[in-house]
Amino acid sequence: MILLFQLSLMAQPGRKLMHPGPGNRLIADSTFIVLQKVRDSMGVVELARRDSIENAKQINILVQQQKDSQARRKRAAFIRIAIGLGLLIVLVIGLRRKKKIKAS
Repeated sequence: MILLFQLSLMAQPGRKLMHPGPGNRLIADSTFIVLQKVRDSMGVVELARRDSIENAKQINILVQQQKDSQARRKRAAFIRIAIGLGLLIVLVIGLRRKKKIKAS
């Protein structure tokens, strides 16, 4: 009779039996490990998503820097061409003047 009374007290719905012992510790550890693996996998997905966003930003920055660099090189090339043409015009004018002075 005492045994039935104790069983009825321990078998109440919603009550969890977690007595300290080696078996219960093993179940708690395995549950913790499974939950940790789920969290880690979710963390890996989140990290991968953040990394892909960060990589896209870095690629956009790199492309913009390359465009800026190309624009600077193009502008410098046009300046050099303009300076070269200016010096060529000065040379041609100088040679024509020299020719006119000798002809006189």
